[in-house]
Amino acid sequence: MAESAVELKGSRILVVDDTPANLKLMSRAMAGAGYEAMVASSGEVALQLAERFVPDLVLLDVTMPGLDGFEVCRRLKQDEATRAIPVIFLTARDETTDLLEGFRAGGVDYVTKPFQKEEVLVRIQTHLEKAALVRTLAEKNAALEARTRQLEEEISRREALTQERDALAGRLEDLSQQQIAQQGGSLVGQSLAVAAMQEEIALLQQAHSVSVLITGESGTGKEVVARAIHYGGSRARGPFVAVNCAAIPRELAESSFFGHLRGAFTGAHEARRGYFEQADGGTLFLDEIGDLPLELQAKLLRTLETGTVTPLGGSQERAVDVRILAATNQELTTLIARDRFREDLYFRLAGFTVAVPPLRNRREDIPLLVDHFLRRYAAEMGREPAGSRAGPGAGTSALPALRPPGQRRGADPGLCAGTRQHRQQRVPRPVGGQPGAGQVSAAKAQRSRRTGVGRDWPLEALPPAIGLALPGIYRESTGNLPGISLAEDPAPGSRRHPRRQCRFFLCRSIPSPDPGGHLRLTP
Repeated sequence: MAESAVELKGSRILVVDDTPANLKLMSRAMAGAGYEAMVASSGEVALQLAERFVPDLVLLDVTMPGLDGFEVCRRLKQDEATRAIPVIFLTARDETTDLLEGFRAGGVDYVTKPFQKEEVLVRIQTHLEKAALVRTLAEKNAALEARTRQLEEEISRREALTQERDALAGRLEDLSQQQIAQQGGSLVGQSLAVAAMQEEIALLQQAHSVSVLITGESGTGKEVVARAIHYGGSRARGPFVAVNCAAIPRELAESSFFGHLRGAFTGAHEARRGYFEQADGGTLFLDEIGDLPLELQAKLLRTLETGTVTPLGGSQERAVDVRILAATNQELTTLIARDRFREDLYFRLAGFTVAVPPLRNRREDIPLLVDHFLRRYAAEMGREPAGSRAGPGAGTSALPALRPPGQRRGADPGLCAGTRQHRQQRVPRPVGGQPGAGQVSAAKAQRSRRTGVGRDWPLEALPPAIGLALPGIYRESTGNLPGISLAEDPAPGSRRHPRRQCRFFLCRSIPSPDPGGHLRLTP
């Protein structure tokens, strides 16, 4: 007998026959083949043994008193514990009807009496191997199904994470666009200088690894340009880390940029990531780069060349993927000539240079900037933007004739203050003839006549939004405003200055015009 492909030694065989001689013969044959034989002389005993020991195969006589072989087979197949046990019938009859009845009951084969021992053993081996393969296949299928369920759960989890990531990415994109819109005042304009700068920004948004040096006077919006480059490019989903180099203490500069390990120096109670690691995958904006200490410039240059950082207290370099955007209001070439800035670092930073023009060099952009900030602050305060009914740019046509503040930052707080004044104008006066906050007392009226502040001024001499725009702009301007003359000079020895006095009443709320079409300025 050929060696089995699977291990069958020790398989448990249940022999059921009401003839003791047959039981003895089959028991010897099973033991000689290496099987463990159990015998039962009736169907009732066979069911009890099968339920208790669960054999690997059953040799079942068909004709027995009490329960015949067919009924015993049916009951075995009804029980979950014994359903998979193969049953071979032992029968003296080989009529077709009996054979069909045996297969219908759940049998897998039959042996006719008188049987040959070799034939019985071959059939037993065949069905044991088949049963073993079926069990192995079932176990593998069960394991495969379990693994499939795990993979499906993992796929579902990853899909959920992907959806969450996409939602967060969309939210980040929205926030990025909002941030650009909120801080993009310097990009608002129709001048040739702004158009050229916008073209440069669009070009740099595509070049995601080129270092950029942004130059311009203080307050011109260099960081706004840097944020526009970052949030409009492929690194928008990465972090934008802004660092003011002039504000970093010299003794903490290296730790701030490159990080440190725990215990690297006194007070380093825990490890800390530096600016480069915080900006990994995104952009590091170095503002006031001209104030960077010389000893740190050399280490910064090495990081730009190698793309790695070494934290204080550590010996292993860490790779970082960071784009550098630097800004300065100083002439770095002058600093290089004075040995205060490294020339090699300058060329590393100035892969591309963007010059941000001051506001005084693009006066035609002032009306758009005023509209931009008025609408922004009005939205933040829940107010209707001044001049919105007249359309964009209403009331700002006279502003370019003024001597404006040098930069965008100078006009910002004044316009915000003007919006707050616009809000104060809308507070209703008390009813009933009682003196309100906007009524001028007799003493104030007398002072107005004495100083000339209460004169009537033709409305056409003032832009409609002057009450909103001028308080901040006037602080930086010189000379008289169009359509407004300063109050009369105070008496000799007075401590009040005409310009300060004018600034005082301009910062007050401006009431509605009288029916004659004049506007009365009140102190």
